[in-house]
Amino acid sequence: MIQSVTKATEPDLFGLEQQDMEGFRSIFEHAAAGMATALVDGSLLQVNPALCHYLGYTRSELVNLSAFDITHPEDLERTRTMFQQAREGKCTAHQYQKRYRHKDGSVLWGLTTVAWVRDGAGHPVYCVALIQDVTAHRAADEALQAREEIYRTLVENVDLGIALVDENHKILMVNSARARMFGRPAESFPAKHCFSEFQQGGRICEDCPGSRALQTGRAETRTSEVRLENGQRLVTRIQSFPVFNAEGRADRFIEVCENITPQVEAAQRLEEKQKHLEFLANYDQVTALPNRFLLFDRLTQMAAKCQRTGSKALLLAVGLNRFKRINETLGHEVGDQVLSEVGRRLKGCVRSSDTVARTGGTEYSVVIEDIDDLRSAVSISKKIIHACGQPFTAGGQDLFMSASIGISQFPDDGDSPGVLLKTAEVALAKAKTEPGGAYRFYTTDLDARARDLLQMESCLSRAVEHEELLLYYQPQIDLRSGRLIGVEALLRWQRPGQGLVSPADFIPLAESTGLILPMGEWALRAACQQAVAWQRQGFAPILMAANISPRQFHQPGLAEQVKRILQETGMNPGHLEIEITESTIMSDVDTAVRTMREINRLGVGLAIDDFGTGYSSLGALKLFPIRKLKVDQTFVRNLTTDSNDAAIAASVIALAKTMNLEVIAEGIETEEQLAFLRKKKCQQGQGYLFSRPIPAEQCAALLAQPEKRFFGPSRRSKR
Repeated sequence: MIQSVTKATEPDLFGLEQQDMEGFRSIFEHAAAGMATALVDGSLLQVNPALCHYLGYTRSELVNLSAFDITHPEDLERTRTMFQQAREGKCTAHQYQKRYRHKDGSVLWGLTTVAWVRDGAGHPVYCVALIQDVTAHRAADEALQAREEIYRTLVENVDLGIALVDENHKILMVNSARARMFGRPAESFPAKHCFSEFQQGGRICEDCPGSRALQTGRAETRTSEVRLENGQRLVTRIQSFPVFNAEGRADRFIEVCENITPQVEAAQRLEEKQKHLEFLANYDQVTALPNRFLLFDRLTQMAAKCQRTGSKALLLAVGLNRFKRINETLGHEVGDQVLSEVGRRLKGCVRSSDTVARTGGTEYSVVIEDIDDLRSAVSISKKIIHACGQPFTAGGQDLFMSASIGISQFPDDGDSPGVLLKTAEVALAKAKTEPGGAYRFYTTDLDARARDLLQMESCLSRAVEHEELLLYYQPQIDLRSGRLIGVEALLRWQRPGQGLVSPADFIPLAESTGLILPMGEWALRAACQQAVAWQRQGFAPILMAANISPRQFHQPGLAEQVKRILQETGMNPGHLEIEITESTIMSDVDTAVRTMREINRLGVGLAIDDFGTGYSSLGALKLFPIRKLKVDQTFVRNLTTDSNDAAIAASVIALAKTMNLEVIAEGIETEEQLAFLRKKKCQQGQGYLFSRPIPAEQCAALLAQPEKRFFGPSRRSKR
């Protein structure tokens, strides 16, 4: 009977014989795990040393406690239930993990195995319990579970699409981001083949980073583009990381997908925009032929090749006759069709390696390299005249024109692109004086224009020495406040007996002859002297912008020259800004970067002039230590009537803002242009709307009015 067993009575364990009993006691006393016997009411009968050590009690302390006393409160109910089930005969043994209370109050985990001993009637008498300390294991499991929960939370909340894939490429698990990325519920992924997500045209992708990761044991990456079920384009960067099993073999991989569609599409749009800008800057929009800027570059390359090989080349200036009548009668649309057809016919008359360009409204240029004699020039010219003399079908009718051609030879008629173009144009002008289509070669005594060029060169060579040069200054205006913030110094030539000579006439000649070098140095020094003089008169300092010509920029020691002029004049370098054309710096990027950095280190600001007309890429642009872009006037002139020019101007302004550069527009002549530029947040501007280039004394009068606004309610137009 249960009642007959008390703590004072040592039970006969399992009815064992004395010898077996001694063996059991030995095991009981020396077991590494805790052991105890307890009555059905939970009273502890016997405890071994291991249990005493485990719970921090002495043997005498423990046998005066019950199983419930050493049980953690949160596991007490389950322990009582177990004893109740034993009393009711519902169980004879059980094993479970539970918490115990150490004597010092700390919590211990134990794997408890309990076996009940019953009497002859089947009633439980007492139990034998084996208690193994699993506290450390339990803590490790809980830590592992905590880490798994952290990883699970991270995987579920990261914006990257993550999947676990086995070595057979079956998807085992995906996160929510992956499901959203591919537009399918997460539960639809497991057991699917990961290749099915990246099929191209029904074919399984062979370049799988997961396969390579399993083979190499290293992370692998590739980019993939697919169309989702809804037709949406998805571009992903896929990284696969091998997962190793206990044997050290990679049998699974984690696949991480990053949706890079927005970045790719943005880069493609930027590239397309850059290509469009480069096309607009270098090609004629009507004929898609190279324009005058690109022609100049091709001529420069041609000249370098001829000088290197000793060969000769021809430049044909082709002008259309009677085209104006077509434009005026049938309109510009028909006229553009004719111009495009002329371009196609010209290309059909020369080799694919030759250059055909449209250089003006009705003028084209043809560059023919590797010419041995002038008979080829005659043959090609006759071929072009014949082709242009054939009827053009446009506007529903046949149209007739003719072509005149001026021919110049490199290097006999000009050893630089500028001179070669001018001599070809002189020859074209002579050819146009003759009826019908004609061609003429350039000769030095061709006409008065050629003689005037030579005379001008002779007079220009003495301009610096005879103090015939002077500077005019065009105000630069803050388009936000309307106030004067700087001036651009512009070179002028006061030719004796003829007055001011147009810069368009003498600057190209000075550039081609090298006279621009002493003239440019004089202009820079004079601009600095004038800026210092104005400050000595008490005027607030303003920015002085000075132009550097291509030949001047590429001469050795330019930075030293600028430094010397600053020291000689006492000019504050922070008030000087040097303008360099885009085509100049792009002809030799590495040299240009070095020169510009040397100037920039002096404290002098740098600006790219005529921006948008050259061919700089964004990659090259970011190398230059510039602080300002200057929107060329060719785009400003028609920005309110030509959507392409408006787009280019807006793009340059936006580009400057993106690169933290200042931007100034030149050639502002109308209120509409001003309104457009202000709306696009262009910071500065100059042009006839504000003021023409003016002499120093008139500019000083403006400096004396620091509060003057060049536009706004009280604006007075200066034209």
